[in-house]
Amino acid sequence: MERYDIILDSPLGPKPGTMTLTYTDDQVSGTLSVLGHDNPFSGERCGADQIAVHGSVRTLFGALPSEVTLQFEGGTVTGAAKVSGQTIPMTGVKSANN
Repeated sequence: MERYDIILDSPLGPKPGTMTLTYTDDQVSGTLSVLGHDNPFSGERCGADQIAVHGSVRTLFGALPSEVTLQFEGGTVTGAAKVSGQTIPMTGVKSANN
């Protein structure tokens, strides 16, 4: 399992959180913990250093479907979440707790 400390650049300002990832061949699953909620997701690898996942993100307004594409390079991750028609940038670094 891999763990990343992430920041969502939401319209209401940066929101810190964590993301865990588990790989099984080309499949990926994990949890995005942000805004006080654990949000499970699943998806697949889209190349050696990229994944595409889907799930929902719980906010003050309820659970919103999301699609996330992430690119990994060294110990960093960058990408974007598409939530309710908005694209929310996301960045992170591999946690020292791995």
